[in-house]
Amino acid sequence: MTLMNSCRTCPYAEPARNVMVYRNDLMSVSKEQAGVIDQLMKDPTLPRSREHSCPKCGNNESVFFQDQSKRTFNRMIYFFVCTQCNYCFKDDNIKI
Repeated sequence: MTLMNSCRTCPYAEPARNVMVYRNDLMSVSKEQAGVIDQLMKDPTLPRSREHSCPKCGNNESVFFQDQSKRTFNRMIYFFVCTQCNYCFKDDNIKI
């Protein structure tokens, strides 16, 4: 059996030169400050934490989300957004 590349609109087909069917490389580096909007802390779908104090105002409640960028190393980064001052920060001490 041979892997074939074929057209979806006509009967043309040719043997595939590469056996890889699908590859999705997303390599982007997120910025230190993620794209935070003013109303993010009011989003009821985001999880909340009382374990990470805001470095700016000291408030202990924040919403958090996972960094969406893909890197060559496998380390999840969580961003926290203070529910009081809307400051976005990350906790580098979290070991996942």
